[in-house]
This record gives sequence, C-alpha cells and structure tokens, in this order.
Amino acid sequence: MRSTIRILLLSFIGALAYTHLHYGESGLIPDPTTDHTPIVFSILIANIYGFLHIHLNRIWGKILEWKRYFTARFVLGLLLNAIAGVAVISAMTFLYLDLFSESSLPEFLSLHVDSVIKLGILLFFALFILNIIDFTFYSYNEYAVGQIESVKLEREHMELQFEALKTQLSPHYLFNCLNTISSLVDKNAEFAETFIRRLVQTYQYILDSKEKKLVTLAKEVDFVKAYQFLLKVRFGDAMKINFDLSDEILETVIPPLTLQILIENAVKHNEMTEEHPLEIDINMDKGGFINVTNDKIEGAADEVTSFKVGLDNIQKRYKYFTDKPITINDNHQFVVKLPLIPAA
Repeated sequence: MRSTIRILLLSFIGALAYTHLHYGESGLIPDPTTDHTPIVFSILIANIYGFLHIHLNRIWGKILEWKRYFTARFVLGLLLNAIAGVAVISAMTFLYLDLFSESSLPEFLSLHVDSVIKLGILLFFALFILNIIDFTFYSYNEYAVGQIESVKLEREHMELQFEALKTQLSPHYLFNCLNTISSLVDKNAEFAETFIRRLVQTYQYILDSKEKKLVTLAKEVDFVKAYQFLLKVRFGDAMKINFDLSDEILETVIPPLTLQILIENAVKHNEMTEEHPLEIDINMDKGGFINVTNDKIEGAADEVTSFKVGLDNIQKRYKYFTDKPITINDNHQFVVKLPLIPAA
C-alpha cells in the first residue's frame, strides 16, 4: 500500500515537472496524445530517482547520523543526492535520445538550455525540501522512540521499586514484629509502645516511598535507625550499626530502602551472638562512595542466593540514575560501595 502511494506521488511529480518545463518553452500544456513518450520518461525518472533517494538516505543515515553529524549530514546528503539526481536524469535523457531522437546529448542540452537550468533549480529545491522532510521524520521517530523507551524504563523502575517494597511489607516481617510486641506488652508496656511507634515509623516511610524514585540519604538513615531499634529489641547486643556520614553527604539522594536491604541481608546471612556480634559500618570513602561494611560470621542463616536477589534489585535501580557501578568486595569483610547521586 505504501509503495503504491509512493509510485503514484512520484509519477504525479514527474508529470508535473515535465508540464512545467514544456510550458516554459512552448507556452502550451503538453498534449498526452503526442507528448506521451517524454511524459512517460519523466514519470520513470521521478520514480527511479525517488526510490534511489530513499535507498541512499538509508545509507547516509548509517554513515552519518542526524543526531551526531547534523550539519555534515545535511550538506553531504544534499550534495550526494544532487549528484545522484543528475546522474539519473542524464542517463535517462541519453536513453531517450538514443531510442527516440537523432540528436546527441550535447545538442539536446544546447537546444533546451533554459529548461536544463530550470530543471537544475527545481532539483536543488526539491532535494532541499526532501532533506528537511527526512530530518523531520527522523526527529519525530526519535521523539516517539524516546517516549516509548521512557515509558518502558519507568515501568521497569516501578516494578523494581514494587519488588523492594513488597519484601518489606511481607506478612513474615509483620508477624515477627507482632510477636515481639506481644512479648513486650506484659514485660514493659512503655517499651512496647516505643517499639510500636518505631514500627509505625518504618511502615510510614515504606508507604511514603512507594512512588518515589529517590529520597535523601538523611531520610533513609532516619528510617534505618528506626529499623535498627526493631532489630536491637530482637537481637540485643548481638548486632550494631555504626554511622559516619557528614551533613553534606546526607543531602545526596539514594533509591529508597537501599541501606535497609543491605542491613537486612547482613542480618540474614550471619549467625551473630553477643560473643560474636555483627557490626555494620555505613560511612563515606575518599572515592565518592558510601560503604556498607560488615564482618563475615560463619554460619549463614539463609541461602546466599536470596541476597543476590536484593543486591540485583539495588544495582538495577541505581542504573537509572548514575553510570557509576556498585562495587562489591567479598573477602574477610563484605563491602558494598554505593556511588553518590547528587540531589537535583
């Protein structure tokens, strides 16, 4: 369907160009009964060059992209397409003369010099307009592709965000917290109330972050401290989180729940006791990374693969905001280096 429309359009342009040149020379509209042969050749020239122009533009597009080489693409495209146009017109004119006229090409050009000049001007302006149309279509396609890609990335990011949030809102997490509250109520009602407030604080942060791509590191740290309180009730002196972050660093941003996922997995994968406590250090290094470090204690509580899922989620979310990779050192200590993301 598209090819048929293109042929009809090019045929109309070819017939219109011949009509213009014929009228310019003779002052008369061509008669299809007597001028059918040159009209047919004009239509053939328009179609041959039209399809050649499309093919050549595809080649130019691969060699010189509009986005990177706009000026060179426009100028060279215009020049090379003009050369191709002159070659097609000359070849078809030569064929026409060989079949239907006794005149040589130089003689024909000298007899129709005004028409040749007009044809050259028409060709130049036609190519100029075609180049602009080609760039317009390219710009539209780039915009459309960019919009689709943006929506796709947004959806992927929201899915990753949802997976991170779903883990924290799991019934298992709530069940453990409710069990702790139940055991505290009889022993220390005031402490149980504090625990409930910290639990509400963590859930409030989780719910507030569900549609946010980034939060300030300060807010994430406040959330982790509330989460740390819940862990402290459960593990006592068997675990400790140390923060060493400047006020300036706290103004940077981070995907929500990043630190919490790392802390939760450190707790899951280490058997800690008061004799061998788990210490997690969160600090800034000179290379512009936030380090989350913990000693490795023998006796993992869960399969290591579960940690890789959480870490993979963090890595994928970070890719939306920075080209710097997350680095992992797994030696006598487990260190995750998170690149800084400046606040917008």
